[in-house]
Amino acid sequence: MRPNGVLFDMDGCLVNSEVIYVHAWQALFEQKGIPISRERIETWKGLGWKRIRAQFIESGYTLEEVEALYHERDTIFYDKLWNNELQYMPGILTFLDYLDEEGIPYGVATSTYRKKASKVLTHMELLDRMQFAVYGDDVKDTKPAPDIYLEATAKLRIPKEEIYVFEDSSNGILAARNANLKVIQVLNEEDYEELDGVEYRIKDYKEMLGKW
Repeated sequence: MRPNGVLFDMDGCLVNSEVIYVHAWQALFEQKGIPISRERIETWKGLGWKRIRAQFIESGYTLEEVEALYHERDTIFYDKLWNNELQYMPGILTFLDYLDEEGIPYGVATSTYRKKASKVLTHMELLDRMQFAVYGDDVKDTKPAPDIYLEATAKLRIPKEEIYVFEDSSNGILAARNANLKVIQVLNEEDYEELDGVEYRIKDYKEMLGKW
């Protein structure tokens, strides 16, 4: 079915920042000798910082220690951003052009907080293309809770059955499903898992041009 509105997660759906975050965490933990596996880091995809921070604190870290780790992780991430290591997800610009031509409104719904997400979207020249953005600090609870998608759906002002969501992570897919929205999974260029509860899966947004 052709949608009348589209919502995008940011990390791993518009740009490959999800992979960059994983690399940044890995580099930091290896540097400090912290025994956290890549598999554990992968479970953080789609989660807001508040939820990740809570996991650290439950493991015995103090709030000050956790915030220091977060700051160091962000230093690594921003170095990669300013060095233009972030890339567009395959075909996304062509797909946005298509949505514009068809008059289909779209926005971004991300667990990443406004300060960081707006920097990423601005640097990648995507923020001005979005009709709106909902960030992790705009809502009470982040993914997998449905809050972000409920807020984004309200901004679209169209029935939920006419909206499609593009997500890459299990937490994001669950959030969209909890909001009673249809989901398309975006598969990243590294390790990925074909997740349940989606309409279909794509590796390149150009695949969508023949579907709608």
